[in-house]
Amino acid sequence: MSHSALYVARSLVGSRFLKHPGFFCVMTTTRNKSSAVSLLKKGKCSAVDRLENMSIKLGEAAHQVLVTPNAGGDSVVSECLSVEVLSRLLFSNDTTLIATEMDIRYFPSGGSMTDYLIKWGTANVSVSVTRVFDGADLDGASRILEKKLRGVAFARKSLFAPVQGSECSWILHIFVPNGKVAKLVKKAWGKLDESVRGGVVVVVTIWKETALYDRTR
Repeated sequence: MSHSALYVARSLVGSRFLKHPGFFCVMTTTRNKSSAVSLLKKGKCSAVDRLENMSIKLGEAAHQVLVTPNAGGDSVVSECLSVEVLSRLLFSNDTTLIATEMDIRYFPSGGSMTDYLIKWGTANVSVSVTRVFDGADLDGASRILEKKLRGVAFARKSLFAPVQGSECSWILHIFVPNGKVAKLVKKAWGKLDESVRGGVVVVVTIWKETALYDRTR
C-alpha cells in the first residue's frame, strides 16, 4: 500500500461517519509467513507454545484473538492474522482489542456477526474477515463480496454492545492468494451497487501461503 493510499485508508477508518466506501490492497512480504499459518494450525501444542515458536511475534490483540474461542471452525487463524496485519500495516500497532466474536452482542440476534472489535486511537473499528480462493471467477467473487457486505450492514444496525454499531468504522478484510484474485475481487467490488458497498472499507491482503486457504478449515 502506497503512503497516499495508507493516508486515505486511515482517514476513512478514522471517521465513524464514513459515507464513501474504499478499496485498498495490501501485499505482504514473503518473510515468516510459512511459520505463521503452519504453526497456528498445528494441533500438537498449545497456542502459547505456538506463539513462542513463531519467528514473528504476534501483538497482544492478535494473541487474544488466537486464544479466545470463536463461533466455530478454524477461522480463528485468519482472524488472528487479520488483527496482526491491520495492526502493523494500517494502524501502526496503535490498537487495543475491544471484543472478540463471542463477546459482541446484537439486537435482534441471530444474524450476521462481526469477527472482532478494536480501538484505534479514539476510533472503534469493527472487522469482518473472509477469504477468496484461487480459481474463483467474477460471479463467485461477487457473491462472496455481496454476502459479506450485506452481513456487515446487518451487524452495523444490530450491534449494541460493547459499543453501538453506529459508533464504529467498518472494515471487510479479505485474504487472497495472489494478485490475480485480488484484481478479480476489486473488479467484483466495482460492479456492486453503491447501496451494498457504502460505509465499508474493504482491505484485501495478498497472502500466498496455501495453508491459509485450506477448504477443510
